[in-house]
Amino acid sequence: MRGGRPALRAFAALIWCGLASCAVSATVSDSGIGRDGFTTDGSNTADILNLADHPPSDDRIVTDAPFGDTNPNPAPPREHRLLDAGSLHTCVIRRAGRVWCWGVNYNGQLGVDSRVANAGLEIVEVPGIDDAVELSAGAAFTCALRRTGHVVCWGDNTYGQRGLGFAGTTISSGPGPEATELGDVLSIESGAEFTCALKTNGTVSCWGRNDYGQSGPSKSRILPSPSRLSLTGVVELTAGYQHACARDRLESTVCWGSNGNGQLGSDAGIVGTSSSQPRSVSGEHRFVEIRGGGGFTCGRTVDAAWCWGQN
Repeated sequence: MRGGRPALRAFAALIWCGLASCAVSATVSDSGIGRDGFTTDGSNTADILNLADHPPSDDRIVTDAPFGDTNPNPAPPREHRLLDAGSLHTCVIRRAGRVWCWGVNYNGQLGVDSRVANAGLEIVEVPGIDDAVELSAGAAFTCALRRTGHVVCWGDNTYGQRGLGFAGTTISSGPGPEATELGDVLSIESGAEFTCALKTNGTVSCWGRNDYGQSGPSKSRILPSPSRLSLTGVVELTAGYQHACARDRLESTVCWGSNGNGQLGSDAGIVGTSSSQPRSVSGEHRFVEIRGGGGFTCGRTVDAAWCWGQN
């Protein structure tokens, strides 16, 4: 950081990290998920959890956004995330779009009754889902994108992060209703206690905790229903702990939410000042991929990776 402004640093490669794992890519094979190792020490987590006995779908699910006059700025086809980790839990999509989870379950983030406090290494199936195409896990909740383009979430709802239209602690024994008034979703990204959804028309809606503006421009600290941001032409979303970023077709990137460590990457504001309005990342970088971490963000150009924020 120089003079109160975030400094973007270049790296040779972009590696993404979750709260429970780090990897260059998540490989799915006929023999199971995690064969290339999802842990930083290279250990075979899949074998420990016996995931190889029930491998995920053989097909990498690719969604094509509808094209036509009704959709002037469609997002391009993309691969979906089949596995994601929250603070103390992990979920994976397996055959036929069914979802299985393991880890801590104090808030029902495994999709089973939250009174089952800790499932440990036992893998449990989330009831009521057989058409999931993507997962996104927050600190103590999980969301799944269904083949219909709708979103369903389960677990903690203290800040309305399940998108049910209300906030409050719930005993979650499985997925709740689909997120309020939200359809035609292409991808989802969850932060600690909020989620953003990219729709097929290139627009973005967010819901959940909003004390740093991470769910959008609203004076409310809690947004229990999806709220649309003033963004169009978006092709990629990413979320950190309390911030989010979006990249458009012109490879321009904006970020919003907490800026306590300069993770928004913008010269327009002082580090430590959050923003509910999307701010352009400084510099002339044309990113082809972006990833958000806890208090930092990284973007990859065709020949280098750049990162800014907490170090």
